[in-house]
Amino acid sequence: MFVASTPHRLAVLLFAAAACASQPKKPTSADVEVLTDDATVEQTLAEARLSCPWEVRNAGTARASVEAIDWELTIPGEPPQRGSERPAADVGPGASSSGVLAVRGALATTSESFAARGTDAAMRYTVSATFHVGTTAGPQSFTAEWGGELFPPRPPETAVEAQAARYSGTVELHVVLVVKNPNAFALPLEGLAYAVRVEGVEVAKGDVGNGETLPAGAERRFDLTRILGQDDHVDLADRILESTTVAYQVDTTLRAGGLVREAPLTGSIQFPK
Repeated sequence: MFVASTPHRLAVLLFAAAACASQPKKPTSADVEVLTDDATVEQTLAEARLSCPWEVRNAGTARASVEAIDWELTIPGEPPQRGSERPAADVGPGASSSGVLAVRGALATTSESFAARGTDAAMRYTVSATFHVGTTAGPQSFTAEWGGELFPPRPPETAVEAQAARYSGTVELHVVLVVKNPNAFALPLEGLAYAVRVEGVEVAKGDVGNGETLPAGAERRFDLTRILGQDDHVDLADRILESTTVAYQVDTTLRAGGLVREAPLTGSIQFPK
């Protein structure tokens, strides 16, 4: 994803005292300009990774060097985050040097932070940077800025769909677990542990989805269909065959995008009288 930022041009002219007229003129000045380009963003649930391109141009006659870049990232609802890079980039007379400032920002993943973001479609971010440049006239500082939008992270969701069909002496139980990714970026799925109980009796247990990836806005369905009364759970099948309502509960532990979320999913299946 590319996020627009407004290019900034900053320039400073640094002059040293002119040499005596009787001596050859020496390279004693630097004309430095700092330029920025659009930042790009990669996101996970817990982190924003910003790549902020920059270029330092030296139109003068003396060398300059980019010694350090101090940055600050601000995102609404998050504390300011700071860092520093030391590119040690040398910029000769009439030359330029470029690089990419790597900014990493943590995003809160608590229930409170998810709720506070509500249904907002975007979060504004700003990266402010100070370039420390060494010149023949001494150290100089330049400021630059990148701005754009992030997608507000949202927790993955789990749901269950359950149906049953009754036959002579057996019950076919259809249980489908659904994992949804409501985000505009992909989520790694580390696994979904489940335990299915029908009328308080555990009929299925396992862990699915390990190592899969949920694309942006997509869902993954896991079919846990079981036949009750054929090889096991004969007593439970008999009870279901005689009932008009069957209660179920699916206890789930979803591991996705570095989060662990537990959810008991309950419901009932109605049969005609």
